[in-house]
Amino acid sequence: MEHLSGTVEEIIYKNEENGYCVCDMSVQDTRITLVGYMPFLAPGEQIEVEGEYIQHPTYGKQLSVSAFSKAPPDSLDAIYKYLAAGMIKGVGPSTAQKIVETFGEDALNIIENDPERLAEIRGISIKKAMEMSNAYQSQFGVRTIIMFLQKNGISPVYAGRIYKQFGGNAIEKIQDNPYILAREIQGIGFKTADKIAQQLGVHTDNAERIKAAIIFILQEASGNGHTFLPRYSLISRTMQLTESAGDTVDSAINDLCIEHVLVHEEYDTYDAIFLAGMYLAETSVAHKLKELNDIPPQPVTPELESQIDRVSKKIGIQLEENQRQAAIYAMTTPVVVITGGPGTGKTTVIKTIIQTMEANGKTVLLAAPTGRAAKRITEVTNREAKTLHRLLEAEFSREERRTKFARNES
Repeated sequence: MEHLSGTVEEIIYKNEENGYCVCDMSVQDTRITLVGYMPFLAPGEQIEVEGEYIQHPTYGKQLSVSAFSKAPPDSLDAIYKYLAAGMIKGVGPSTAQKIVETFGEDALNIIENDPERLAEIRGISIKKAMEMSNAYQSQFGVRTIIMFLQKNGISPVYAGRIYKQFGGNAIEKIQDNPYILAREIQGIGFKTADKIAQQLGVHTDNAERIKAAIIFILQEASGNGHTFLPRYSLISRTMQLTESAGDTVDSAINDLCIEHVLVHEEYDTYDAIFLAGMYLAETSVAHKLKELNDIPPQPVTPELESQIDRVSKKIGIQLEENQRQAAIYAMTTPVVVITGGPGTGKTTVIKTIIQTMEANGKTVLLAAPTGRAAKRITEVTNREAKTLHRLLEAEFSREERRTKFARNES
């Protein structure tokens, strides 16, 4: 591992979303290219980095940074570069030059602690001076969070997200309840938050720890296709993960239900525990299906039966009676589920339905939950099938940090 200190000379590339950065740093008279997660970096800043040299096939020797820290610029040239880089809203090269000429090496101290004096410069109002000071202090806050995270073994890639979510007192909030990270910051799970909590001396029976573990287990289960877990199973898994007593876990589940983070439903043989969002999703789908299914079916006409027979004959398929009834049912009711084991003729029925609908001038859309399933449908029907996400034109919203759909029920 290399340990180097120097000045950021140029930002070659940066990803504002995740903090990944490619920049040049000068170490004495040597210029070195750095790559890695270094959020909110600006020319002129003094940084210390730790990492290993790698050989890029196109760009040559680079230092891959695994940890870094930064300090405010301390020379006139470095201060100017930092201010002129646009990191502080409202400050460009011209304003940066005026600030440095007026206040010299004390410029950043003035911006942070005595911003009213910036109004001494022509063109800077008191309002603008305060905005500049707030922007600079937010940069300082992010630096502090980066140092705190690295001290606790957490990648600085999360620093920007944490600062946006919790603001200037982020560290105090994390120290008060480290598990807030797992609940509110995308990409940080229970195990990462638990690692910080242990380093901060949080007791293993802490109520917030148990709650975070419960949510983590339900989220993990949802990734495996389960919209809920039976209470007994959730308690057992949480006890195993946290090494806590069963009654402690049960009490935490009740608290989360009161907080509307979880929802429980009593079934005949067990109590089902849902994440609130997953419960809403499942019940919404059920209601929509019921609304569709309540629409009266269309009558089965001799013409429809003849048409299905003609279509099956045209594509060279001899339908068995249950397959024929399934096709008729699909053509006359708003919702139909065709189920059966391998080799029972589901694909044959689907081909018949598609071609019968197209013969009636209807447009057919085919979709599946996964890419693999969509590919299989395309192969057997000779019609394009899409994943549900692609069909509904899913896209990630950076502002809201969640997946949104361009298509809805309308």
